[in-house]
Amino acid sequence: MFSKKHLSYWLFASLLTETLCATYCLKLPQYSALFSMLYFIAGMGIVLLMPALPPASLVNDNLPPARSVRYMKILSLLALALAIFFTSARILRSVDIDVHNADMLPVIKVMNQRMLQGHFREVYDRIPGIWNGTRPIYLPAMWLPFAPAVLFDADMRWVPVIALFFVFTFFVIRLRPGKKSPAFFVLLTAGILLWCWIFLEDDMHGLVGMTEEGIVILYYTLLLLAILSDQVLLIAIAASLCLLSRYAMIGWVPAFAAYLFLRNRKQESFIFAAVIMAVILLLLLLPFGWNNFVQLLELPAKYIPFTERVWKDSPEVFTDGLGFARFFVPEHTALLHRLLITGSLLTPLLFVLISIYIGREKRLSNIPLATLKLSVLVFYNFIDVPYTYLFYTSSFISLIAVAALANTPSHDEINATGVPVAGS
Repeated sequence: MFSKKHLSYWLFASLLTETLCATYCLKLPQYSALFSMLYFIAGMGIVLLMPALPPASLVNDNLPPARSVRYMKILSLLALALAIFFTSARILRSVDIDVHNADMLPVIKVMNQRMLQGHFREVYDRIPGIWNGTRPIYLPAMWLPFAPAVLFDADMRWVPVIALFFVFTFFVIRLRPGKKSPAFFVLLTAGILLWCWIFLEDDMHGLVGMTEEGIVILYYTLLLLAILSDQVLLIAIAASLCLLSRYAMIGWVPAFAAYLFLRNRKQESFIFAAVIMAVILLLLLLPFGWNNFVQLLELPAKYIPFTERVWKDSPEVFTDGLGFARFFVPEHTALLHRLLITGSLLTPLLFVLISIYIGREKRLSNIPLATLKLSVLVFYNFIDVPYTYLFYTSSFISLIAVAALANTPSHDEINATGVPVAGS
């Protein structure tokens, strides 16, 4: 019904809409409810358009870039590194790591200090000096990358900044200038919008100055790239890191296992599950013990009273940003939490099952990639406390996924060259 060209235009429009809603539209808090709805609709547009486009991969771009393009990308990456360094340095000088502003990094610092001192079983004990004995809640892949910074007494925030540099590097590498397609200009615009918002408007979200979220964004980007490679071992490792940082894609794990199984890749589905269990065993259960594992599993039950406290102390978290929590709190917080859990677990699996069923008659591609985007989109839109910095993981998934799709040959080109493409 629609050509790849027309579907791509809708994809680019969805990407720009989603990016604008997550960035500069937030400067208009009086319309934030509208932008929250548009953000979700645009994200769903990306999810639904991905399967209708040719399969994306890391290795099947149209043509190798010209030498001039390679040089331009090298210069762009050097400029990007300098821009990120100087803007981040300005932010870090102006924002102190203060438990009263945000307690994530102070808690992570104590966790690493305990680990570096060899007190593995005490890592998750209460911290008397923070909020009268707060208990750490962060999973190992979230706080372990900060160990070198803690060991050498460096500013911990450079760790997520470096992670963000790598994420933007992956995006720049995927860019492909083209004279006939608007893809390059749309993607460049979306990338610049995200960069400017993150590094020039930090007072609006605190992503650089107060959070560890750059690490999470990097993990999810690596998972996206692993999906594009169609290497199950890499996918399982990247998925494990995502689960052990922020488990926003927790529903994607059984959905992807089901996808492999239903696509007659049964052995790979078992490898996928086994690797994830092994990584969780090595990074969480063995070093920190069963009791701490159980304690982390019990955390979701505590989110409802936490949400009510945040609503009382900082209602702008719900009213000025993205997410659907604004429509539920404070009266229907429990309902929101139930929707978060059921939606995060069931929606990805249903999407995979429906896509495979439809795919029997119509050619569908990129199902694992679209399912990842759907998982993250549903999780963060229904999250109990929608801190603004949480939503940028989904934004980068969209940005890099669309860049990969934009550089993918059409089905006719694939058939003409006879080159198989992974990820279908």
